[in-house]
Amino acid sequence: MYRKIKFYTLYTFLFVGSCTAVKQNIFNSQNSFATKERMPSSIQRVYDYSDLQGKSLLLAVRERLLKSTEIKYAGNYAMIQVGHFTLLDTQTKNKVFACEYFDTITFEFEGQSVIVDGEHKPQFAVETQCQIAANINYMMPLKIPLGMLKTTSPGKIERKVFDQNQSLTLRTDYIPTEWPKNWILKSIKLTHSHANGRTLVVPILDQQITMRW
Repeated sequence: MYRKIKFYTLYTFLFVGSCTAVKQNIFNSQNSFATKERMPSSIQRVYDYSDLQGKSLLLAVRERLLKSTEIKYAGNYAMIQVGHFTLLDTQTKNKVFACEYFDTITFEFEGQSVIVDGEHKPQFAVETQCQIAANINYMMPLKIPLGMLKTTSPGKIERKVFDQNQSLTLRTDYIPTEWPKNWILKSIKLTHSHANGRTLVVPILDQQITMRW
């Protein structure tokens, strides 16, 4: 009887240990798979610009941002969705995500059909941290609080806004007595807060992307 109890105890110990090991292996495999899915090499090949530099890189990035940028509306917010890509880190010679090489993205708008002081167009800029979305082929959507802006007295402002996922810096200048209703996207700028040489400005010249207030 003692031997049977000892045998069952040993069997149970081995069985539970084996199950735990299997679960751990599955967990490690899932983590490994998830990590690989978030690596620059996992981005769609068509958005891999790690073999481009200079003017060729700028043209490729411009085309990517122009074709992917969308402005949608949800309640009192405007959501800006923009595509992601990879490029070459010229220092490390490694392929990296755009939101690793740059840490800030800025969208610059001009008010439509309005002139202030006879020569200036209204300016609106929104700046936020460059973050990778759940789908690595896109950056984290930008959420602009239009409801808050429209209830603010028109004028020159610089304000930080925070929500659960990101912080924004909002800037306006050359604003008339009423907020313009339509804003045309003029440029998208990628920069790094601690590396002045990491700057990529994409002008929007031949395509009209409009945000409605």
